[in-house]
Amino acid sequence: MSDQIHVLAVDDDPAICECLADIMSLNPAISIQTANGYRECLKHFQDGFRGILLLDVMMPEKNGFETLREIIAQDLLNDTIVLMVTAEEPGEAMTGLESYIFDYIRKPFNTSELLMKVQRYAEYL
Repeated sequence: MSDQIHVLAVDDDPAICECLADIMSLNPAISIQTANGYRECLKHFQDGFRGILLLDVMMPEKNGFETLREIIAQDLLNDTIVLMVTAEEPGEAMTGLESYIFDYIRKPFNTSELLMKVQRYAEYL
């Protein structure tokens, strides 16, 4: 694991992105970037993002599962840990993605639990 933990938080709600960025900034070893939805997320991956992806499930245009499928289809998921962020149970929409998703983060966030999960999963990078 490198000294810096790179995190990309993707949500269509700027307030949620800001909240996730604030939480991640509590750990100086975390470098946080945010993306507002599918297109910005994909651009980060096309530009070489590698690290921990905090991906919202419910987004317009393409939901989190569709976004993840697109990242996989473009072969951009290398060296990335996927944590889905959701207020609901994932259900059948995640079918076929189980081997790519490490965990689910439930809304509303528990700050200490979220930081602990990011730090723990960063050890796999």
